[in-house]
Amino acid sequence: MVPARQSDLFTWEADGAPSAHDDHSGPMTASGSIPQSAPNDENVLSVTELTARIKGLLERDSALADLRVRGELSGVKEHSSGHWYFTLKDEDAVVGCVMWRSSASKLRFTPEDGLEVVAHGHVSVYEKRGQYQLYVRSLEPAGKGGLYEAFERLKHRLEIEGLFAPERKRPLPKFPRWIGVVTSPTGAVVRDIINVLGRRWPLANVLLAPAKVQGEGAAEEVAAAIARLSERDDMDVLIVGRGGGSLEDLWAFNEEVVARAIAQSPVPVISAVGHETDFTIADFVADERAPTPSAAAELAVPDRAELARSVSEFGGRCSASVRGRLGQERSAMALAVQALHARDPRRRIEQERQTIDMLTMTLTNVIITYISEGRRDLERTAGRLGALDPHAVLQRGYSITLAGERIVRDATSLAPGDTVRTILARGAVSSRVEIVEDDR
Repeated sequence: MVPARQSDLFTWEADGAPSAHDDHSGPMTASGSIPQSAPNDENVLSVTELTARIKGLLERDSALADLRVRGELSGVKEHSSGHWYFTLKDEDAVVGCVMWRSSASKLRFTPEDGLEVVAHGHVSVYEKRGQYQLYVRSLEPAGKGGLYEAFERLKHRLEIEGLFAPERKRPLPKFPRWIGVVTSPTGAVVRDIINVLGRRWPLANVLLAPAKVQGEGAAEEVAAAIARLSERDDMDVLIVGRGGGSLEDLWAFNEEVVARAIAQSPVPVISAVGHETDFTIADFVADERAPTPSAAAELAVPDRAELARSVSEFGGRCSASVRGRLGQERSAMALAVQALHARDPRRRIEQERQTIDMLTMTLTNVIITYISEGRRDLERTAGRLGALDPHAVLQRGYSITLAGERIVRDATSLAPGDTVRTILARGAVSSRVEIVEDDR
């Protein structure tokens, strides 16, 4: 935070101590000196006695005991006790007024600054301050005061021109580097603004353009300060304001010259005039209206602590989001790897090889089974053939007799003298038939 300081463009000086002047209010001699007579204690009054005498004179005046006074309300305040305090004024004078709660509770309207009223009551002295006051028993509205009417006329005219239109309002920068402040350099407002800015956003530079905020020439000074700050290329946002007060105290910010300066500023303007219940023309023209100067400082900059929390929370959310996304991507990758692995040609080849092996084993088993069964059939067939083999019969001692190429099954088919050939298990013999016997 760079504190508000003097510069070539904006300079200000604190008021010096007033010079001392002798005030000779008593009688003086011809030579100009005050006579040195000894005071008489019997003629000296205390402050309380003097105030009491004045109060007695006022209260004994029947004209002041019951009277009606017409004037414009200003500085209206309702105390927590229920009593009302305000002033009545006209063009040349003001008088302080008090309305006790018992009387204020009977009011049929709410007293407001700028309202012209007729007050009914009596005059007396408030001894603690030594000032006379009008103690009001009843209050009736008598029309609006001149300041209030001027306020309404200017407000209506500027509104018709479009100076209050929402579409011309500009957004405030999120992270301003330079903040211009237009206010009194000696009031509490500038200290409050700098304290809030330093606490919330110490990176901001603050440049104060001092100006009168009350009294004759205040409006012109405020407008000129706004114009000077607006001419700077590095300025990001302006705060224009002052503390609370009555309608006439805040009147500089109801002047057209200030409204025009705010409207013509290329830099966004925050109006922070008075308290939350105070409204001025500057509030309507400005890009943002803050209820108090401190609130304006809060509007102008972010809160570094809140921003740090937001960054931390955002970082946490980002980390959680990244972790979640990584988890999702890991799962997707695992599924993809699994799917790719399932589609791997080597895996398919291995599966086909396994299938071939299984088919080979099955085919081998089928062939072995087929061969075994064939062997068993062959052995059975061979056994049956062996049983029918003539040689096997011959091995058992039988023989085969052939007459030529014909097997002799019946002896009667031969005649003596025929030549026959007898086949034995080993070898064969030829013989001639001598006798034919018939077993029948």
